[in-house]
Amino acid sequence: MTQDAIFSDTRGLENLIQPLHDNQIAASYGRQIAKENANPIERFVRSFNYPSERMVKGIEDLPKLGIKTFFFSNACSAIKKTAFIEVGGFPNRTIMNEDMFLAAKLIMKGYKVAYQADAVVYHSHNYSLSTQFKRYFDIGVFFSQNHWIKGIAKSEREGIRYLKEEILFLFAERRTIWIPYALIDTGIRFFGYRMGLLEKRIPLFLKKRMSFNKLFWEYGNL
Repeated sequence: MTQDAIFSDTRGLENLIQPLHDNQIAASYGRQIAKENANPIERFVRSFNYPSERMVKGIEDLPKLGIKTFFFSNACSAIKKTAFIEVGGFPNRTIMNEDMFLAAKLIMKGYKVAYQADAVVYHSHNYSLSTQFKRYFDIGVFFSQNHWIKGIAKSEREGIRYLKEEILFLFAERRTIWIPYALIDTGIRFFGYRMGLLEKRIPLFLKKRMSFNKLFWEYGNL
C-alpha cells in the first residue's frame, strides 16, 4: 500500500488476498477509484485502468490485452513471497514502473496476476500538464531501458483506445468543456512518453529537467 491509498471498506484487505489461495496466482492488485476532489480527467483514468469486473491475467492474454497484460499497481497489492523471490523481486534500479516489471516477470514465468475489483481504495492525483509530461517521460525511459517488455507487448494501440474512450466518457458525463483539455493532456502524455523512449540521445542536464523522478539521474544512468 502507498501512504495515500485508503481502503473504501473494512473487507478490502480480505478481498485483496483472496485470489492468492490459487496456486497459479502469484499476485493481486485492487481497484482504485478517484477521490472526491478529482477532476473529470482523473476520474476517467481510474475508470479506464480499474474497471468494475474482476480479471485474472496470464501469458495467454498477451495477444488480446497487449501491454495491459502486465498492468499492475503496487499502490494496493499483495504478492506471494515465494514467487516474489523466485523472479528476483523488484528491479534494483528503475525510474518507475517497478510494479509492471514484477508482474511481467511473474507472468512470463507462467504465473497469473489477479485484478480484484472488490478490493477498493481511494487513490488519485490532479496532476498539472507539466507534471504529466514528466511522469510520461519517465514511463518512456522505463520502456527504453526495458526493451524486453516493449518487445513482448506493444503499447501504442492502447493510447488510441484511451483517447476514444476518454472523449466518450466526457460526453456521457456531460463534461464536454473538458474535451479540449483532454486532447492537450493526452498529447502531452504521448510527447513525454516518446521523448522518454529517446532518452539515450538526450543530454543528462535535460533529462533531469524533463524527469519527474529527478534523483534517478543523480547516480548515473543504467
